[in-house]
Amino acid sequence: MEGPANCSDLWQQINALTDGLNWYDLYRPLYPESLSAEERIGKTIIGGVEREYLRGHTLREFTPFLKHFTDEPIPGEKMNVYGGAVSDYMNMNETRTALHIPDEV
Repeated sequence: MEGPANCSDLWQQINALTDGLNWYDLYRPLYPESLSAEERIGKTIIGGVEREYLRGHTLREFTPFLKHFTDEPIPGEKMNVYGGAVSDYMNMNETRTALHIPDEV
């Protein structure tokens, strides 16, 4: 088997071999959600006022210092988002009340 001709080829091979790994917990599977930009906007009621929040995060949003992640959203297409369920849970009124999170936060 012949090796890569340059670093770019090697980097592509590394990415292909590690695709689907959960880099933040290698012992757990990766559970990405595919959401459109519209689906990423969650809504909740806080202090009687409807507020919007961003559901989950992309790899680039979670680790902006890692420039090699190329998961930039393409307008009109769905993107992989991680932690959407956590965002929804943390924005539930019951959760906020149980954790004593003030309405202004």
